[in-house]
Amino acid sequence: PKRQEQESAHLRFFGWDEGFDRYLCIGVEPAEKVNETLLRWKETIEAEPGPVFIWVHYYDPHHSYVQREPYFHQFAGAITSADSRLMLMAGKSPPVPPRKAADRDRFIHLARSLHDSEIRYMDDFIAALYRDLPRLDGFLTIVAGDHGEEFLEHGDVMHCRNLHRETVRVPIFVKSPDAAGSVAVSAGECAAAVSLVDIPATILEAAGGTIPKTWAGQSLFTIAKNPAIASDRLLLAS
Repeated sequence: PKRQEQESAHLRFFGWDEGFDRYLCIGVEPAEKVNETLLRWKETIEAEPGPVFIWVHYYDPHHSYVQREPYFHQFAGAITSADSRLMLMAGKSPPVPPRKAADRDRFIHLARSLHDSEIRYMDDFIAALYRDLPRLDGFLTIVAGDHGEEFLEHGDVMHCRNLHRETVRVPIFVKSPDAAGSVAVSAGECAAAVSLVDIPATILEAAGGTIPKTWAGQSLFTIAKNPAIASDRLLLAS
């Protein structure tokens, strides 16, 4: 679509497409639309004999919160007519907490349920992408969030206003196939403090490259094998 081409051209001005053979910004669209866009290149990806790098940005979950079923009702439970106003307030961008203290607990429950329903919705489409593009099973896959959400733990809702644990602690999952380059690590969790800055080094090590000494990040594979190497470094959040 013409709008998508215009958006992509605008973002190319900032160099966001640098290093990519194909780059497309589709705007703020749901996970289903993101999958549809990537699958346009399915034949090209499957036919590529050499290394392939794919970066996919899912905007779910993010405010404005969208009610995704059947998950929302699984998290929220029974909804009453009195909840309608609170749901509208919770779904806004940014969410607007009610002034009455008596309504706040219910507001937070509904906001969390909307947010969690979007997480489950996105998870479904990540799983669907693996079904529709089987070659991904042979890829090193890294799934990471860019920020968390606060739900009045420190007086605010959403993110961008503080550096509390709720907003800066993000999920990072690594799925490594048996033949992922020169690295191998057992399944499990890493107790060391890691950062999004470690993702480029992780990809480079998996591809058999040498991590430049000037890079701030370290390979997650290396940290998983020896957590002590990450114990005394400084991690920044912004």
